[in-house]
Amino acid sequence: MSNKVKPLLPRTMPGKVMFAIEAWLCRHGISAPSARALIAVQVMIAAALVLLGAALCWYTLWVLWVGLGAVLTVVNFYFIAQKLQAFYAHGLQKGSIMKMLLSFYFRLFVTAVFLFVLIVWLKAPIFALLIGLSLSVATAMIFGFTRLHMLKSKEATDNA
Repeated sequence: MSNKVKPLLPRTMPGKVMFAIEAWLCRHGISAPSARALIAVQVMIAAALVLLGAALCWYTLWVLWVGLGAVLTVVNFYFIAQKLQAFYAHGLQKGSIMKMLLSFYFRLFVTAVFLFVLIVWLKAPIFALLIGLSLSVATAMIFGFTRLHMLKSKEATDNA
């Protein structure tokens, strides 16, 4: 499997940003091209929401809370992808399941603390955070359905 990053978008500004994000992800251990592309799209959405929220903070903080929820999910996806790749690369070894579970519960604890701070101390609206948290999941579902459709379309043209 090649670790080379191939741009998925043309050399427009969003394409260049996505390429730079994918290159960074590749250098930091995300070798699966589909995982890199998914995380790069999620990073771009979360960054856009945080920037829009920062621009609108004089009017409302709601968009910023949505962006922070999206950032939290993107960070979780990044660490999940990293751990799963390491797990599959090294295979099933003694203690690997325990390490995976400890990593999962530690990440869950950190996420819970982060959400607690946002909701209780900073009085973030729960609905805004939920929208941000679900944006990344929705992006992953759309990404998966798009990839499935591309595969089916390719099979249909190959069989025609």
